[in-house]
Amino acid sequence: MCELAAYLGPRLILGEVTGLMESGLGRDAYGFGLGWYAPDGSPAVYTRSKPPAWDTNLPHLERSLESNLWLVHLQLEAALAVSHQTGPQPYCDDEFIFGHCGVIEGFRDRLSPLMRQFMAPEVEAGIGSTTASEYLFGLLRHLLQDDDEISLDQALGQMFELLDDWLENEVALLNIILSDGETLCAARHAINAGCAPLYFTTDVDDYPGAQLIASSPLTASAFWQPIPEHHLLILDPAAPPELAALG
Repeated sequence: MCELAAYLGPRLILGEVTGLMESGLGRDAYGFGLGWYAPDGSPAVYTRSKPPAWDTNLPHLERSLESNLWLVHLQLEAALAVSHQTGPQPYCDDEFIFGHCGVIEGFRDRLSPLMRQFMAPEVEAGIGSTTASEYLFGLLRHLLQDDDEISLDQALGQMFELLDDWLENEVALLNIILSDGETLCAARHAINAGCAPLYFTTDVDDYPGAQLIASSPLTASAFWQPIPEHHLLILDPAAPPELAALG
């Protein structure tokens, strides 16, 4: 079990982001990760396979890091909090930050060989763990690399079509947040199962101009809305939120 959250808006210090998490998702996590974009536009991540309260570096980062875009991943089950640093999310490359919350049945035996066969060798070589989530990010990177004109939402849609063909009767829970540093694209999706919750809001009293996505509402605001099942949400600081149904 895991939780996802993302922030897009005026520049915000990390301590305010983790403060939101404490009031909403909480710190009852066995592993956690943070993703953000540096002032030069490059993505960065900080991940740990231990509870946030045990991380002595986190308070220093909370005081010093600032960004207009944050992605947070919390791992809430000890059995799934991996012991090596390549496993915790979010993941990033030179351009994108990615987080996934969910499970995929039959990943090792059925899906991962098909994904490796489909991906370009250089993309597969960049995968640092055997987790389904990092393979999903690899598949997205392949699709985005293969077509310079493809958008984030189009890449997610293409990936879900591939997974639907490959999985047959297996279950996949596919709540995903993906960013290119300018926009956030979130998916609330599942294959052969009901979708896990995912919410968004653009109206938070203490954070004017902010847009938030989370597995559960982070504030008491009445303006949190569920992303409809099998839909994509696109958040852009210069445009209203856009919802698109997955085919």
